Amino acid sequence: MYNLKKYAILFVDDEINTLKSFKAFFKKDFRIFTAQNSIQAEKILEQKSSETGILISDHVMPDGVSGLDLLKKCNRRWPSVLCILTTVHSDYGLLVESINSGAVYKYIVKPWDVNELGVTLRRAMEFFLIREERNLLLKAKMRVLQELILSDRMRGLLVLTAGLSYHLRNTPNSLKAFLSFAPDNFDQIEHDIDKINEIDFWKRLTAGAKEKTRHFIKLVKSTGESVIEPNNNFKKGCSLYELVCDGINDQVSDFNGHVNIDINPAFINFQVNEMQIHALFKILFRHIATLNPQTINFQAAHTTLVNNRKCAKIFIFGEGVTTNDTYRHFWELFPVFLIVYHHNGKVVIKDGKIEIDLPFETYDSSEHIENSEFQRDYITNILSHFEVVKHYEAWIDVFFSQ
Repeated sequence: MYNLKKYAILFVDDEINTLKSFKAFFKKDFRIFTAQNSIQAEKILEQKSSETGILISDHVMPDGVSGLDLLKKCNRRWPSVLCILTTVHSDYGLLVESINSGAVYKYIVKPWDVNELGVTLRRAMEFFLIREERNLLLKAKMRVLQELILSDRMRGLLVLTAGLSYHLRNTPNSLKAFLSFAPDNFDQIEHDIDKINEIDFWKRLTAGAKEKTRHFIKLVKSTGESVIEPNNNFKKGCSLYELVCDGINDQVSDFNGHVNIDINPAFINFQVNEMQIHALFKILFRHIATLNPQTINFQAAHTTLVNNRKCAKIFIFGEGVTTNDTYRHFWELFPVFLIVYHHNGKVVIKDGKIEIDLPFETYDSSEHIENSEFQRDYITNILSHFEVVKHYEAWIDVFFSQ
C-alpha cells in the first residue's frame, strides 16, 4: 500500500464552490491544495512543488491563461508533476492537442462521477509514487556510477603519482594539495534525472563517461610530456618574466583577448628547471584561455616565505573568471601541482585566481619519496580524507608490495 498523502494534489478552478466540493470529497484520502487561477497555482508550485504530485486544472480560466497552457508551463518547470485537464465540453480538438503536447497525463470531462474521479486520482497518485521510487533507484545507480568513475580516476592518479615519485619530488604532497582544491562534483557526468525517459538520455550519459575517460588519458599523456620528459637540471639566474614569456609565447597568437604580464623586474635569480616551468605557464595560460576572459593576467610583485624559503607570489587569473570557472577542466591542472611542488613551491586556488609560491632557490629535497611503506601510508591518508579508502586499501597493499 502506498501513502497517498505523501504528496498533494493541486486543484485549480475559478469557481469557489467547485474548489470546496473537490476538497470535501477527497480530503480524507489525499492532501489537497487549491487555487482559483494560474497565478495562484504557480505561486503554490514555486513554494511547494516538492510536495506536489498531481496538478488538476479546469481548461477555461478567467485570467486569459487556459488550463492547457498552465499544464504545459508546469510540465516545463516541474516535469515530475502529473497534469490532468478538465473541461465541461468534450472537445476533440482540445483532446488531441493535450495528448500531442505531452504535458497532460489524463483528460477528464465534467461533470464528474465522484467515484470514478476518485479511482482516477488514486491511480494517478500511485503512478506518480511508483515513478518517484524508480527515480530514486536510478539516482542511486547514478551515484554508484559516479563513484566508479571517481574510483577509476583516483586509482589512475595513485598509479601516476607512485610512478612519478622516482622522477619528481614531493609527489604525495602535490596529490594531496590537488585533491584538497578539487570541487565536490569535479568528476561528475552531467545529467538530468527528469529527462531520463528521453530516448537519447543513456546515449548522452555514455558519451559523458567516455569523454571523462578521454580527458584522463589526455592528462596522463600531457603530464608525462610536462614533467617527465624534461631533464632534471636546475638552472640558476632565470628571469621570471622571461620564463612566463617563453612559456606562453606559442599560445598568445591563438588568444583573442589581451595578455598582461606584470612581473617585478627584481625577480631575475630563480633556480628552476626551465622546460618544466615553461610547461607550467603554458598549461596555466591554456587553462585560463578556455574560459574566454577578455584579459589574462600574470602578476608577481611581492615575496613570501614557504617553509622558511623565499618565494615569489605569482597570481594567474582571467578578468571576470570566478572560482567555479577555474574548476572547469580541473583535471588539467594536476601537472601544475606536480611541477610547483617538485620545485618545493605551493599552489592555491582562491577567488578565481591561481596563486603560486615559487621559491627563488631549489635544492635536493629530503622530501623526495622513495620509501614504499611511507608512500602507502601517505596516500592512504589522502584517500581516507575523501572516504574512498575502503575501495582501495587492499589494492594499495598489493601495489606497494610489488
